Amino acid sequence: MQSITAQQSRDARRELGLSQADVTKALGFNRQYISEWETGHSSRLTNTQLKKLRSFYEEKITEENASGETITLTFGADTSEKPPGAVENYTAKRITFPVADGVPDEVFVSTLDTISGNDKRLVELLTSTIVRDGTMFDSSELSQATLEALREGFSRLAANYLLIRSLTGWPQLGLAASNINPATDSILGLVMGEVNESFLKSGLLTESKPDSEGDEE
Repeated sequence: MQSITAQQSRDARRELGLSQADVTKALGFNRQYISEWETGHSSRLTNTQLKKLRSFYEEKITEENASGETITLTFGADTSEKPPGAVENYTAKRITFPVADGVPDEVFVSTLDTISGNDKRLVELLTSTIVRDGTMFDSSELSQATLEALREGFSRLAANYLLIRSLTGWPQLGLAASNINPATDSILGLVMGEVNESFLKSGLLTESKPDSEGDEE
């Protein structure tokens, strides 16, 4: 039985007015671990850490109630559904990446959801059958549909990699969550144009507003 669930942690933070950064600072946890666990993307918190997290919330709730607040939360077995964008937990060795401290929690979560969405589309693209303009057994040119699927596949693969590198920071290329600014006359600038939609969905980029027209003379 779990000491505390991800949903219960989110509820407790909301009731107590705490951010993930507040909790991790108080407990000495890795903020990325908390973010991944609360969004269902992976679980790297030990049972001991979960118990410590529950105790932390219980103490805070007791303090708030003693000051006149009324907070009633129940911790324990998981009865909630996974949040949108959740994927299978990892229990074996896993590749991790350090997320820059300046990345807001909502941007981090949104970026993971965008990557997950790209992954689903990539499964469709990468498992599709190659079609050629000639017969099945000759070496004719690839069909237009196959070429388009190939281009979109490479585009989404590039998007996922660049999204991750933007979270970690790649200053040599002008990639950082707080300032996505690659040279517009570079190959990277061309690639960024292809993957712009993924960056907008993740919140790492925002739509640029057109310059307002000057006042008429």
